[in-house]
Amino acid sequence: MTLFPGRCPSCNGKSIEAQRTYTIQCGEPRTLYYCAPGARSFSETRHTPIAQLKTPIALVVQVLAALTEGVGINAATRLYGVSKNSIYR
Repeated sequence: MTLFPGRCPSCNGKSIEAQRTYTIQCGEPRTLYYCAPGARSFSETRHTPIAQLKTPIALVVQVLAALTEGVGINAATRLYGVSKNSIYR
């Protein structure tokens, strides 16, 4: 799943390069990018709805797919082991 739009969120420039890969708390890898004109580093999830999310993206996709198929909120919390507040956020 590609999260990165291909432009710097600060200066909207296209001359960016992958700086390094890091692992978030749940074990999922993310890429850190560097923008030379803006002299800034940023994550691939910067300025996205999942920017501060600690839940793995794969789990978010599964829960959203279940909810769109008609599974209720209470059932989704039991099936995937997440709280209602996490689903609402």
